[in-house]
Amino acid sequence: MSRPKIRVGTVGASGVGGLGRRANFHAGGYRRCEEADLAAVADINPERLQQFGEEWEIVPEHRYILHAARNCAFPKAWKRGVSKVSNSDL
Repeated sequence: MSRPKIRVGTVGASGVGGLGRRANFHAGGYRRCEEADLAAVADINPERLQQFGEEWEIVPEHRYILHAARNCAFPKAWKRGVSKVSNSDL
């Protein structure tokens, strides 16, 4: 009996996510995995989201626009050169 595939998505449609049909990055890895079904993508850039969705054949209703958080901890940590974020950064 075959097992059902796990539906996965990627947050961030940049080159690391697989934009440009980069087979050795996230989207390509999911496509090579027999247990995974690349079904969704999210990004803050609408044009990049559209291109990624078309390249990896993700239906438009599973392409999600993200909105930048105003109180995100990561920029504060990056300014200090911190590679990990702790609760004090929140």
